[in-house]
Amino acid sequence: MSWVDKELSLAALTGAVTGVAVMIPIVGDGAWSWVGLFIPAFIGALVGLIVGSSAVAGGRCALSTGRRWPARTVHRWKHRFAAYSTMAVALLVATVFMAAVIATGDPVRDAGGFPTSLIVLAVIALVTYVFSYVLAPAQASETP
Repeated sequence: MSWVDKELSLAALTGAVTGVAVMIPIVGDGAWSWVGLFIPAFIGALVGLIVGSSAVAGGRCALSTGRRWPARTVHRWKHRFAAYSTMAVALLVATVFMAAVIATGDPVRDAGGFPTSLIVLAVIALVTYVFSYVLAPAQASETP
C-alpha cells in the first residue's frame, strides 16, 4: 500500500467514525434507530475522502519540492510533508467555513464571542498533521 492509499483509507475511516460519533447522542435518545448510523458514517466517509484528497494534493506538492530541495534528515522531511498536507487541508476547510459564513451572512459565535469554527479548524489541522507525519514516505527521492 502506498502512502496515498493509506492516507485516503485513514481519512475515510476517520470521517466515518466522526459521523457516527456526532450522531450517537441522537440515536441514544431513541430518535433514530441504530440503522440510522449508516447514513452519517457514509456521509462522514465521503467528507473524509474529500479532506484526504486535499491532504494527498499537499503531499504531492511536498514531494515535488523534496526533489528540488532535499531535506537533511528523515525527521525534517516528515515535518515538511505534514506541514504541506496540513496547509492544503486547512485552506480547504477554511474556505468551506468562509463560504458558510458568507451564505448565512452571520458569523456563528458562542456566548464567549469565540467562533467554534476556529476550534474545529484547529482540531482538523492537528489531526491532519499527525496522520500525515506518521504516513509520510521515508524520503522524496524514494517515491516515484
